[in-house]
Amino acid sequence: LAYAEDEETGGGSTYMEIYKVLANAVTIDGWVIIALIFVMGILATNVIVGKWFALARTEKANVRFAKEFRSREASMMAPARGLASVGAAAVDPPATPEAREWQRHSNLYRVFQAALGETRTTLEGRRSDGRAEQLNSDDLAVVRSTLEANMVEEASRLNDGMVTLTITVSGAPFLGLLGT
Repeated sequence: LAYAEDEETGGGSTYMEIYKVLANAVTIDGWVIIALIFVMGILATNVIVGKWFALARTEKANVRFAKEFRSREASMMAPARGLASVGAAAVDPPATPEAREWQRHSNLYRVFQAALGETRTTLEGRRSDGRAEQLNSDDLAVVRSTLEANMVEEASRLNDGMVTLTITVSGAPFLGLLGT
């Protein structure tokens, strides 16, 4: 019994030989499609990893803000209650490098500061006009609109890059079909 030459090597080609044959069969436009899909994969991976780190950092900063808020709630809310005797130092956490880091990444802190700033401005305006130092329904509507505007900004910040991810994830299969 005599074996043919290809049967002696185990019945055919190795995997590398198969890849060589396939690579030689791909045309230039096929390589362009493969390169575009590869670039889209890199973009999608970049957005996913970036979002994962950003959300982890934001969550950690929000937990820190909530802890800071609970420990100093009375002094942090004093300007909203119209207590003029409490200064900004009692409201703002200490400006240590660690505090600046979590303040920079906490979206809850940024929304809180915007609402508190609007409340301070409204109360100062009421004081200068000689009116009572209490917020009425119109003043609360202004503070509410400031809160809503800041929440839209924060949502936009969190959604940054999602369009790129959507395009790459939904577009890559179509490019793959184009390549076939």
